[in-house]
Amino acid sequence: MSATQLALVVLGTLIFLAIGSFVCVIIDRLPVHSEEPNDYGEHWDTRPWGEVFGGTSRCSTCGEPVRPIDNIPVVSYLLLRGRCRGCGERIPGFHPFVELLVPLLFLGAVFTVGIDDWRILPLLWLIPVGVAVAVIDQRTLIVPTRIIWPAFAVAVALCVLTSGLEGEWGWLLNAAVGVVDRPPVDGEP
Repeated sequence: MSATQLALVVLGTLIFLAIGSFVCVIIDRLPVHSEEPNDYGEHWDTRPWGEVFGGTSRCSTCGEPVRPIDNIPVVSYLLLRGRCRGCGERIPGFHPFVELLVPLLFLGAVFTVGIDDWRILPLLWLIPVGVAVAVIDQRTLIVPTRIIWPAFAVAVALCVLTSGLEGEWGWLLNAAVGVVDRPPVDGEP
């Protein structure tokens, strides 16, 4: 690995630490619990993106804004011992987990695909999206289409861009077959 590639990996890891912190914001703010079940019997819905991205982070218990010094991925959680500075309530444990998982998956993608391979572009997009969807699903038992459909559109665009940059249009065919083809379920021919 050259010095330039190593610098890119270190910079990318730091960026993905910050992205992991932002993924926690989406996990916290996107799902909203409702008292009455919807048409499908679910007690969860999603907020509009404007509400998710609007405003500053606050403690869900006391409402105190999170100070910038308390918003450093993983480090702040450890320094605060996993508690709100204002009220002492526990910060959900998924925060440091997600903040570490996102850059670790970035490193896994880099060492699997390569930092200088254009095929890493769709992976870099799908890492935070996949983590957000997985954690929201684990916490609420919903897979938010408010994330899925826009993420799918961006992933398709990145796949087209990657294929065009490399001149490997067969990659698109492989991707399309991967989307359409699925293994048979027990009992299906």
